[in-house]
Amino acid sequence: MIHIPASRIAIALGLWGLVPFIVPAVCLWLVAPSWQDAFARALVAYGAVILSFLGGMHWGSAVEGSDEPKKIERYVYAVCPSLLAVVALMCPPDKGLFLLFLGLMAAFFVDRRVYASTKWFVILRAVLTAVATLCLYAGYKALQH
Repeated sequence: MIHIPASRIAIALGLWGLVPFIVPAVCLWLVAPSWQDAFARALVAYGAVILSFLGGMHWGSAVEGSDEPKKIERYVYAVCPSLLAVVALMCPPDKGLFLLFLGLMAAFFVDRRVYASTKWFVILRAVLTAVATLCLYAGYKALQH
């Protein structure tokens, strides 16, 4: 049996996870205006799911830890991305895209600090955040035209 390191699987899945950011963002620039709302809402929905997922990682990490004050901080932070994602879903698409752009950037800065000792993960998060936020911002700009 071939052994593939878990980090390589995570990298591959993370990169594939960019497709639902890229496709709607590109489509927002290429489709007729009557289709823009559908692609914008798809981009907002996926961005909200990913932002919630990033918060969930911290909840899961808190379950494993043993430092009580840190646990409380992690649990409190863990729900913030989901709350922001719900607000983004309730906003008009252009505002939702911009809010998610800010949320993903903030989540990256938190993750960079929390997971600093896991270099491959910080590099992966940097790449994923760069592409995802570029797509969210491109979608936002497409709706401004």
